[in-house]
Amino acid sequence: MLDDYHNVDSPEIDTILAFLLDHLPTTTTLVVVTRTDPEFSQARQRARGQMTEITIRDLRFTSSETENFFDINFGLHLDSEVLSYLKRITEGWVAGLQLLAMNLHADTALKDILHSLKQNRVLHPGLSDPGSPGGTAGGDPIDPLLCLGARKDQSEIGRKQCC
Repeated sequence: MLDDYHNVDSPEIDTILAFLLDHLPTTTTLVVVTRTDPEFSQARQRARGQMTEITIRDLRFTSSETENFFDINFGLHLDSEVLSYLKRITEGWVAGLQLLAMNLHADTALKDILHSLKQNRVLHPGLSDPGSPGGTAGGDPIDPLLCLGARKDQSEIGRKQCC
C-alpha cells in the first residue's frame, strides 16, 4: 500500500511505479491512496480491467443511502426535506451524518432542525444574528452541526467551541 501518494513530487518515482505496475505478478495487489490523480499513466491498467478507482463521489452518501442510514441504523424515519437538509450540511459524509444521528434521538434536536428549515436559518435561536454573542468573530452564524454536538455534550470544550 502506498498512502498519501499525492505528496510524491518526483518524476523518477512516478516512472518506477508505472514500470512496477506494468510488471506486477497477477497474484499481487497494489493499493495507491492519493487525493489527486497520479502523474503516471493508468490507461493500460484501466483498459485491462486491472484497476479499481474509488473517488470522492463514491464515498459520499446519495439521498437514498442517507435515508437508509438513518432508518436502518437509528430507526429514524425522516421526511425528504429533513434528509435533504442533513445531506447538504454534511455533504453526504458518513461521519457528519453519524454525529447528527446520535443527536437526533433527542426529540428537541429534530424539532430544532424542522424549525430551522422553516426559518431558513441556523439551528440555535439567536445565532443567525451577526451581532449576537453566539456568532463568530467575523459575525458569521455558528455551524448547526457543531451546535447539535454541543447541545448533547455540555462539556466545557463543547460550550467554548459552539455556544
